[in-house]
Amino acid sequence: MSRSRSLASLESPEPVAPDRHDTDDYNDSWNWPEDLTKMVKRQLNSPSLNVCAGGTPLADVNLDKDPHDGVDIQGDMFNLPFETEAFESVVSDPPWLAKSASERRRMFKEVLRVTRPGGLIIYNSSWIPKDEWANLRSERIRQDKGFFHNSSFLFMFTKAATADDVAEVYDVEDSSVSDDALVRHIRHGLVDPDQMTDPRIVIPGNDYTCPECGHSSHRHVMDEGLSACRGYQFNLYQCQNDACGFRATADEIYDARDTRLSAMESSSEAGVGTLPDQSPRSAEPHPGRLYQNAVSGGPAPADD
Repeated sequence: MSRSRSLASLESPEPVAPDRHDTDDYNDSWNWPEDLTKMVKRQLNSPSLNVCAGGTPLADVNLDKDPHDGVDIQGDMFNLPFETEAFESVVSDPPWLAKSASERRRMFKEVLRVTRPGGLIIYNSSWIPKDEWANLRSERIRQDKGFFHNSSFLFMFTKAATADDVAEVYDVEDSSVSDDALVRHIRHGLVDPDQMTDPRIVIPGNDYTCPECGHSSHRHVMDEGLSACRGYQFNLYQCQNDACGFRATADEIYDARDTRLSAMESSSEAGVGTLPDQSPRSAEPHPGRLYQNAVSGGPAPADD
């Protein structure tokens, strides 16, 4: 397998010293409202980074050029002091004014560089950033303080990924997934590198099985409609057993696998050859526990 895009543009670039402007200086009007902050925090996976955090530190690591409460690192948005692909989620609300086209490209390139393949980028700006490594997931117009206040765009991107990225992230060499099977499932759209589908869950014949019935084949599904109204994304795997159809998050499948392997190990040590019951519990397709809470109007993931 080989990467379909050149990585040269995302390697650590030479440091630059763009012109500095008075418009870069922080002011209180840049603080995000509470409801927007909560919505964005629900989207983030750790480790997360907030570039130009200002007075709204909402990630695991918060960077700004000036010291503010909650800012962990003073740094430069044009030369981020982090390794390539260091973060799962990156948020940035850079200064909008007096920025040339090349400076805007550089700011966005740095955000892309430090984001892992398949990771989330939330970018707030008055322009539309574009890059071959950024797949636009959603966009919304942001206007916090009434009709005459400045407007901006709040974008959500997924950093593009390749078959090699999928294989490396999920360490498929140590699983039952062969290179041929991975390439075949990508070709048929069953494994989507840009959505970082876990091939161990999707490709049959593995031990990442359905938490409800034990079936070893799933389909990767995204509930975009529910994500929009609840403020966070449901990244689900639906069991392909017609008698089950359970929709589970990847974490639910990982947890079920760990529990099952632990029970098997305990049974083996005790000399008992029994396994946990994995018979289908319903003939109707039904969602996983976290997803079911949202469908029924139950609790959303807690805010930190």
